[in-house]
Amino acid sequence: MSGEEMGTHSLRVMLSNIISRQKFQPGFWALFTNHNYLPRYALLQFVKQIADQSGGLIIDVGCGSKPYQAILQHDKYVGVDIYNSAHPHENEDIDLIYDGAALPFANNAAQTIVCFEVLEHVADVDAFLAELRRVLEPGGRLILTTPFMWPEHEQPYDFRRLTSFGLRQVLETAIGPTVTYTKLVGGWAAWSALFNGLLARWWQRGPLPVRAVVWLALRPLIFLANIAGLAAHRLGRTRDHELFFGNAIIVEKRGD
Repeated sequence: MSGEEMGTHSLRVMLSNIISRQKFQPGFWALFTNHNYLPRYALLQFVKQIADQSGGLIIDVGCGSKPYQAILQHDKYVGVDIYNSAHPHENEDIDLIYDGAALPFANNAAQTIVCFEVLEHVADVDAFLAELRRVLEPGGRLILTTPFMWPEHEQPYDFRRLTSFGLRQVLETAIGPTVTYTKLVGGWAAWSALFNGLLARWWQRGPLPVRAVVWLALRPLIFLANIAGLAAHRLGRTRDHELFFGNAIIVEKRGD
């Protein structure tokens, strides 16, 4: 690779990292640029709140760019993922690629498994959770998030949405008892996130020049909806609401 090619590659990786950070760890500018600001912000706050409940070897299943690695406490962090046509993983920091069936780890290997926004993409949930249980040590914890109210994405690999009751039932049967459960983005904040999701459809179709103009024109509305939703979220008017965007749960593996 020539010096010019290396420079171009480095710039591309740097821009990818910046975009990824604003996507998964949104700051001020993401209020303007990220129509998914509210769900991402809520997920980030959840990860920060439970960071001290992880430890030892963490296996991040469906890791992508491993956006929360620096936040979670760990001795070693290993990211695993699969390849599919809907998510090519360009410029992502994946340690191990696996076949989506058997995780490349011994029984009882991990103290913590994290699985962020992955379960909805798993075709065979029972087999997937059985594999997570096999790799998790007795008393180890699975930290998992999955959407409840979210547009179809990474098609055709988007298979399900689970209610708070459905998710707990599935995980408690397969893994063990719930340690903590949280609804992410509820009430008026959820309405704001839904509004932004509908706006996003307007710039995701048509010729690129038209999409760019629409994207710029809608920034003020995106910002106002994000601010309104963030205010509702911080005022605590989103808890225990039947209308919510995502599930966040920690379960502990029962002893074998």
